[in-house]
This record gives sequence, C-alpha cells and structure tokens, in this order.
Amino acid sequence: MKVMTISDETTNYNMAYKRAMKYLAVSPKTTTELVQYLMKSGVQNSIAESIIIAFTEKGWLNDLTYSQRFIEKAFHEKKKGRLWIEQALLRKGINEDVVNVAFTEYEDMDTFVEVDEALNFARNAILSNRFKSGNILQKLFQTLSRRGYSQETIERVFRELNLDLS
Repeated sequence: MKVMTISDETTNYNMAYKRAMKYLAVSPKTTTELVQYLMKSGVQNSIAESIIIAFTEKGWLNDLTYSQRFIEKAFHEKKKGRLWIEQALLRKGINEDVVNVAFTEYEDMDTFVEVDEALNFARNAILSNRFKSGNILQKLFQTLSRRGYSQETIERVFRELNLDLS
C-alpha cells in the first residue's frame, strides 16, 4: 500500500481544482452538481470539500445566485411555471430554503406575471394549431400543467380566453 505524501496530496488537489474549474467554465452549476462530478471523477472527499469551500469563498459557486438566474431563464425564456421551476431546482440538489429565498427575491414571479406568461403561451398554442385532434381544452390544460403552472393559474387563463373547462 502506497503512503500519500504531502506532495501527492497537493498534486491531487491541484488536478481536481483544475478539473472543477473546467467543469464550471462550461456552464454554472449547483454545489451538489459539482460535488457529484468530483466524486464521479474519483476525487477524495476531503479534497472535494476543500474545493467546494474555495469556490464558494471566491463566489464561483453560489446556489442562491444560481437559483435566481435559473428562475429568470425558466420563467421568461422557457415559459415554465413556478411549480416546474421549484421541482427542477430541488432535483439539482438545491436546498428548499434556498429555493424559497430565490423566489422571494424574484419579485416578477407574482401571480399576475405568471398568468400573463401562461396566457401568452396558451394563445400561441391555440393559434399555431398545436393541438390538431382530440379534446383541445384538455390537451391545453395538460400542457400548461406539465409546464408547472398551478391549477389556479390555468383556470384564470381559461377564464381570460373564455374557454370552458367543464
């Protein structure tokens, strides 16, 4: 069995540090995603923890900032609702408290803006004949639901478009 020297440990740390930097350079990541990547790459726990601490201190790794940017992009560009966004962030390993703080700091995510986004999506879907056959209202409801819009939001959209859910 080989005994690790300080030189070996420093070399391992430097290699893992560079690997982590390259991984983050591609796109922002959550703390959990970086930890999983380092573990999958065979990095020792102690080295991975040191890298996480160093990256957090330098501001390169921040789950709150990541969450806020994710919310902005998912809501405005991908037209996703709050429920979908929350679940996606939780699946990425972000703590529920951090997710809640990110939403409270994101003031545009109020009900009116969410309804407006869902309404625009629904109008475009109907006008583009996206739902070619079957029960169009049911398909629209399911699509909005899968995009993370709450039942209350979907019902408001249907009322606004004068569509009958029953």
